[in-house]
Amino acid sequence: MDVLTWVAVSVGALLMGGSLVDLFLTALHPDIDGPIAGAVQRGLWRTVVAGDRRRRQRRRAMALAGPLMMVTTFAVWVLSFTVGFALVIWPFLGDGYQIEPGLGPPSFVHALYYSGSTMSTLGYGDITPAWPVLKVLAVVASLSGFSMLTGIVAYLLEVLGSLHGRIRMALRVGEDTDGRHDGPAVLAEWLSEEEVADVRQRLEKWADLLRDTQNEMHRFPLVSLCYRSRDPHQDPEPAVRAIVRVVIAAHLLGADERYRRLRASTRGLDRAVSRFMVVLAHQHLSPTVIDQLVNPEPNDDDRRHVEDARLRLGDLFGFPPDVDDEMRCRVEELTCRGRIFLDGLNGLTGWQSHDWAHSDQTVSVPTLR
Repeated sequence: MDVLTWVAVSVGALLMGGSLVDLFLTALHPDIDGPIAGAVQRGLWRTVVAGDRRRRQRRRAMALAGPLMMVTTFAVWVLSFTVGFALVIWPFLGDGYQIEPGLGPPSFVHALYYSGSTMSTLGYGDITPAWPVLKVLAVVASLSGFSMLTGIVAYLLEVLGSLHGRIRMALRVGEDTDGRHDGPAVLAEWLSEEEVADVRQRLEKWADLLRDTQNEMHRFPLVSLCYRSRDPHQDPEPAVRAIVRVVIAAHLLGADERYRRLRASTRGLDRAVSRFMVVLAHQHLSPTVIDQLVNPEPNDDDRRHVEDARLRLGDLFGFPPDVDDEMRCRVEELTCRGRIFLDGLNGLTGWQSHDWAHSDQTVSVPTLR
């Protein structure tokens, strides 16, 4: 074989192997996106969020980003494999393949046609390999193509399942809080209608939902975060914000002996939401933000928010909880984490689905009329 043949075969083999490895890393590894899929998805995401659009236009564009990222990733995988296999067989079309006379002289178009029909397992039979090694190669390409298409379908189903889990968590939190982010008011309403044990079950259920959602978003990092709808009540950010505010209120209220039974479930939910924020930050946010989440340094606004929550609990329950320094420090650190995490996501997505400074903000929750 001459130099050009070696180059064509080598480049083609690299394209075929690279697309297969990238697909199986992305689809099968629990926490890795292949380099090709990652580059395609990041590039599309940055293109979508670039520019200064109005909020409504941004939501429309970003709602299409997830499907576009998926379709483009699949197209790059299939195109890379098809072109790669075409480059491998192209130099051998003249002698190594039998071509029906009506197709004309062999060309790269014939190689692409044969590559596409072989990897899709269609195999029309108008171009057939004559050499044994090329026949074996056709079988390998068919099996690889079938595996690729199967992997794409499996990956799509997994991503959609992950998306539905994230939306389920957001909807559950939105329904439990009626879309409000006023932690003391939500907690007071629950305790006015339910026993402490029932409230503990709510908090434990939230913790379970957070752990499940974290696991799914960890498996499909970029797509799970960026695959959005136009409805803000399906966003993860408002749900995280509401959970953090309820945990703050529950920590403060649990400092009183009358509500000490809330302490264990509140600590569990605190750990779940803190880990959720740190894990997502490791996947999407800068090292500076990660360090601030791991080693939070509350500012005056965080301390003021905690004190406002304590006084609001006093208005709602008839007494302001007496909080020791250790608990106050813990709650202030959680407040800082929530602010840093949500501000970091807003900087990444431009989604603006929350305003941490206003506790009376609500997110519309659909109801039956």
